[in-house]
Amino acid sequence: MKSLSNLFNSIQNWILPEIEEELGELTARQTEFVRAVELINPLVFVDKYNWQGIERKHSDRLCLIKAFIAKPIFKFTQTVTLIDAVNGSPVLRRLCG
Repeated sequence: MKSLSNLFNSIQNWILPEIEEELGELTARQTEFVRAVELINPLVFVDKYNWQGIERKHSDRLCLIKAFIAKPIFKFTQTVTLIDAVNGSPVLRRLCG
């Protein structure tokens, strides 16, 4: 439980201020998204697979995973809505990678 508390403190005290300094003040949902991505750590899932040059590269997969983490947080019911939101919002696009 202590490691979870340490992770939350590092998100609050280090990661969020750095992101806000770069992108401006985040909304409540954007902050929730950053917390969720840090807790889930999607890089762990991407690193399991070696890129063979046939499918998407690891960096592309990481962006996709982050976008699909954003889908329920921002309450997008359709993937098309998610794509429109990422294309229309520079902050969300930057957060997803």
